[in-house]
Formats: sequence, structure tokens, C-alpha cells
Amino acid sequence: MSEQGGPPQAGWWQASDGNWYPPESHPQAAPPSPVAPPMAPPPPTFAPPAYAPPPYAPAATWQPPPGSAGMNGCLKAFLIVFAIGMVAVIGVFVVLAVAVHKVSTDVTSGINAARKTCANAPSYPGKIDLDHCADASGQVRNFGLTVTLTNPRRQVDETLKQKEICADVRYENRSGSTKTFNTFDWKLQTPAGIVQSFELTGATLRAGDLVPGGTTSGAVCFTDPGDRGRFVFIWQPEFIRIDRGIWFANL
Repeated sequence: MSEQGGPPQAGWWQASDGNWYPPESHPQAAPPSPVAPPMAPPPPTFAPPAYAPPPYAPAATWQPPPGSAGMNGCLKAFLIVFAIGMVAVIGVFVVLAVAVHKVSTDVTSGINAARKTCANAPSYPGKIDLDHCADASGQVRNFGLTVTLTNPRRQVDETLKQKEICADVRYENRSGSTKTFNTFDWKLQTPAGIVQSFELTGATLRAGDLVPGGTTSGAVCFTDPGDRGRFVFIWQPEFIRIDRGIWFANL
């Protein structure tokens, strides 16, 4: 309320008593509307995600595990080496087969040739298929050599003062390569079947090499066992071959 005079503020009204009153006190003023309480915010809403089909993925193809490339490389290398090895082995077998066939053919030819030389020879203990018996002139042709044995005899060595059985031998190299000769290549088989090897005697055949076309000679001797009958002089110059030269002597 205000004393008479002008309105203190806009909207004030003057009553019959001459005083001014605020607008809300006017008899025709509408009652103030109640103040609505503040509304709570609505709860959050969650919309489900829109469905979308998964993106298309092509079918997975098989891939070798890590490191398999190197493993495959090793396998290939192994197979190559194995194949080369097999070819080499087969080649060795072929070479061996050819060599064996050649040796077999040579042995067969040698046996046939040797049998011919001994066809009319007397039998003796220890005879083998590759024995080459001396011909009527006392010669044996084998190993690229012609060896002649003559004058088998009993004698007394004046230096050693012992009885011996000796024979003179002569070598001729008919081959195109150097050949060896040695008194150790000779043996004497007694009528009792005992084979005597090198002994300290008066033998004059030494050891050496014989060039193509070369000749040498000497005597081979053995201690005399005192036996009587057929002795067999045996010549075998190569250890790896069983060919032998054979001479007979009745003493």
C-alpha cells in the first residue's frame, strides 16, 4: 500500500480510500497459478542396434603353416639328393655287373685254355682248373710271360752243405707292360703232397722287374726231402690270381 499520489509502480491500482495497492491485491486479480513442481527428466531410452547381416567373407583357403615353405624346400632337396644317390648306386651296380660279367667271361676262357694245356698231363694232388701245364718244351705261357723250366735235378749246395732239388728257369716278357719276377713265386710239391715254399738254398733267381721284351734267368731250389717219385714245380706270380704254372719232374 502507498499513500495518495501517483502509483509507485506500473500496474498498481488506487482503491476508494485513495491509496495505491499492488496488482495482485486487486479484487479482480486472478489468483496466482500454482507453480508446478519441476518434472523429473524422462528415463533414458535405449534403442536396440539395428540388425545388419555380417559382411560376407570368402571361404578361407588352406595355407601352409609358418615355416612349411622352408620345410618343403628341405624335402625337395632331400628328394633330389636321394634320386641322385639312387642313380649313382644303380650306376655302380651296372658297372659292377659289367665287370663281374667280364671277369666271369675271362675266368671261363682262362679255365678252358688251362684245361687244354693239362688235358694230357698226369694227375697230381691239389690240381685246380686254372693250372697251366708246361708243354713238351717246358714252357708255360701266362700272365703275359713265357716261362721255361728245364733241367730239374738233385744237387748238393757246397756253401750250405745241404741236398737240394733245383731247376733252371727263364722268363720272357711278351706283354706291353712291365712284369715282375721273384724266387718267392715258386713252390715245390713233393710226391707226399707237401708244398715247400721259399727256403734258404743256393737259388740264383733273384727279384726284379722285366720290361716288355726283356728276359732273365736263374735257378730255383728247395731242400731235398729225400722222397722219390713225381715232384711238381709250381709258379704263381700274382697273389690275387689263382692261375699257376705247372711242371713235372720224376726224381
